[in-house]
Amino acid sequence: SGESFTTDTDYAGCTPKRTCSDSQYEVSAGSDTTNRVCATKVCTCANGSPVSATTCNANDDEQCGSCNTNYALSGVQCLTDTDGDGSANVDDSDDDDDGVSDSVEAADGTDPLDADSDDDGVNDGQEKTDGTDPLDADSDDDVCIYGNYETTGT
Repeated sequence: SGESFTTDTDYAGCTPKRTCSDSQYEVSAGSDTTNRVCATKVCTCANGSPVSATTCNANDDEQCGSCNTNYALSGVQCLTDTDGDGSANVDDSDDDDDGVSDSVEAADGTDPLDADSDDDGVNDGQEKTDGTDPLDADSDDDVCIYGNYETTGT
């Protein structure tokens, strides 16, 4: 009573609370007599590699640092990248990279995830440029598939 304690060693029975680092999260807060328990943060990443513990915002967050083939970063997640251009489909206005935007393909009835909707060997953008139908493999009705005719002359 009336004594003044000035250092941690004066509190022989107490354990100082430690602070969790940026790469850790608090597992338990501790009390007056027990120390806080910290653990290393671990981020997850579907379709890629997660960021390191120091970059991870919170334990068990989905936060990707790099993506597998056919996926691209969109925010902190690896999402599908159909055309492999490095932009996730949700961020890409031309998912199949055929030169026709997804919105135009939706209006035309062509597949925005397939560069050659009629499978004739010529991508939809080229067919639109050439004035042929990207939904009809034999646009000129000459019994020759457009892509084969153009490339082989048959």
